[in-house]
Amino acid sequence: MNKAEKKPVLVKLFCGLLLAKESHLDAVLEKLKEYYGEIDLVVGPFSFDEFSNYYEQEMGVELRRYFISFKKLVDRIDLPEIKNASITIEKTFSDDNNKRKINIDPGYLTLGQVFLASTKDNFCRIYIRDGIYAEVTLRFVKDTYTAFPYTYKDYRSEKYLAFFNEVRKIYKDQGRGLIVPACLQKEVGEKTF
Repeated sequence: MNKAEKKPVLVKLFCGLLLAKESHLDAVLEKLKEYYGEIDLVVGPFSFDEFSNYYEQEMGVELRRYFISFKKLVDRIDLPEIKNASITIEKTFSDDNNKRKINIDPGYLTLGQVFLASTKDNFCRIYIRDGIYAEVTLRFVKDTYTAFPYTYKDYRSEKYLAFFNEVRKIYKDQGRGLIVPACLQKEVGEKTF
């Protein structure tokens, strides 16, 4: 096999959730499980307001951040479908004026990086397809994930970095992202991952 033909390993899917009301958390987690399967880690709530007021007009104040990771590993090329599905889920929790009550930021983790999906272009993002960009948000250096100059302020916090370091341990225990052909993933299911 030519090096250019080598398929990348599967990656660890996670989502950052911003909630206007904590009462929606259980319903949102159930909906995410329908799309992405079993959740293996949930952390939070963390105050988001100390980092930014970006979502205040749409979602209000006292926003809470949660992070979750999923047991099943995914193919990194599925990030556009995952982000677009998260947009669909957000709409199901919107109010009558189409204002979101939840924001879902999916991404994936490798042993060396944390990637976030976005619908917005920026100098640090690469266009994938279907209106979705990928950003390398963190990199693993000297036993921890570390930020870039452009990394969101909240993603630099010790609380968030602790989540990603914990997810990295789980991912590493899962076999460093075993390569499993897509045709077998459904057949083998949770037993493989």
